[in-house]
Amino acid sequence: MVSTKHCCWGTCNSDSRFPDKLHKSLREMLELGMKIFIPFPKPSQGSERCQRWVNACSREDFTINNITRNTYICALHWPGQRGPTDEFPDPLKANFTAQEVLKASRPKRKAPQPRVLVNKFAKEDDSDSCLPSTSAEDLSEAERSNLETEDVCTENELSGWGEDENNKGTQTEFTKHELSSKIETIIIKNELKTKTSQDCVNIVNKLSYEVVAKDSNHMKHFVGLTTPQFEVLYDLLNDVCPLNSITYWSVAGNRNPVKANVPANRENVWSNKEKLFICLLRLKCGFAVQTLAFLLSTPEKQISATTIRNIFTTFIQLMFKISRDMEYVMFPSKELLKRYHPKVFKSMPRVRCSVDCTEFRVQTSRNFARQGNTFSAYKHANTYKCLMAVTPNGRACFVSDLFEGDISDVEIFEESGILKHIEPYDVILADRGFTVQHLVNPLLAQINIPAFLKGRKSLSVAEELSTRKIAKARIHVERFNQRLKQFKLVGRTIPLSLAPLATQMVVVACGLVNFQEVLCK
Repeated sequence: MVSTKHCCWGTCNSDSRFPDKLHKSLREMLELGMKIFIPFPKPSQGSERCQRWVNACSREDFTINNITRNTYICALHWPGQRGPTDEFPDPLKANFTAQEVLKASRPKRKAPQPRVLVNKFAKEDDSDSCLPSTSAEDLSEAERSNLETEDVCTENELSGWGEDENNKGTQTEFTKHELSSKIETIIIKNELKTKTSQDCVNIVNKLSYEVVAKDSNHMKHFVGLTTPQFEVLYDLLNDVCPLNSITYWSVAGNRNPVKANVPANRENVWSNKEKLFICLLRLKCGFAVQTLAFLLSTPEKQISATTIRNIFTTFIQLMFKISRDMEYVMFPSKELLKRYHPKVFKSMPRVRCSVDCTEFRVQTSRNFARQGNTFSAYKHANTYKCLMAVTPNGRACFVSDLFEGDISDVEIFEESGILKHIEPYDVILADRGFTVQHLVNPLLAQINIPAFLKGRKSLSVAEELSTRKIAKARIHVERFNQRLKQFKLVGRTIPLSLAPLATQMVVVACGLVNFQEVLCK
């Protein structure tokens, strides 16, 4: 099967499928059986000549890498419109003006013939032949040495004179066109050398998992966990759900989900530990996917923004699902709490947890109804709100889904689902806004909140002592919130593009805080 041949020179539209539309010169060459489409020199046969032809085409985004066995230039683009010759092996440049084309198409001047050297001592030799001959034997040794040195000097002078004349004769050997092509060849050589030297440089990514994992301080800064804590989290995820068999999240509209065991998948270049590292790196540092793709990519190991988005979404959803499945395990029993009860809570042995609401700023929506629903009168901004319960030693035992910022503390306490974890005779510490005693009364539990003034000028001594006692015990909830807000993807303003994942990110961040050191011993 004969392949279709197109001319890739500039804006030329010569095409072998339409012989009637070819140039008159090309049709004549075709009738004579001559080759009208000249194949491009292959880079393997000579990269310098190949680069000269690429430069002559003067096309954007056309490089040596685009050359195939079906890349051609028609014969019109050489001087004489008959294809390459020994005198003009390279095509004319497509961006030449008419004047420059005429100048480059002129026949090259031939080098002058080397000049014949005339021996100026020939007459002297003839005249000397009339003199009586003297044999070498009759000359003394001193005279003989003088003659030899004179002969040597004469030969050197003659040879030097001849070389000067030849050099002067060959100074006009190259025309300006040839000199410019030679200069271009030198420039191409230098570019190829520079490119080769740059390719030989081994670029090490200092933000890669292999580099960061060597130092636990760096790991804590970029991920929020030390290296041993990261290893424990990875083993936990891999035991609960083998990471080699998970199905990765794909972009919206792609109905064919990408599986991790597909060899052509780009995610396979990265190990499961590196993928988990990428997910936590974005959650902790708040990098955009484009920024993270630029920071993590190397010439040997590329990663796109789409791949990072898929990895992040997949691992966030996986950790969120595992966290929700372990919800009852995370809420510890009374016996387990007694075993690890901190000294601060010795005077309050029945305290099960401390509850508090925390808010996360979210990007303002263009939808006015949504703006009103997410506006928080307390923060004076658009926020999402969640309820979390913290055990006496400072671990999150319950994290609710995110609600819109205009919801009250009482409503979120009722709708969050924390009531199903409360048992009889439990004591729950809360802030003044949680007037929910009527909700826990049927469960035989108790809510301890600071006392209200109720129109009085000051609290009683007993109420003041009780308030200080509650505040001292509840401070660990605020400390937990501080650690949570260090995960910058949720601690800063959450973009609307990540709003569908906001609940998952907050729950996973709370789980990562639980992996850190205990707040209260």
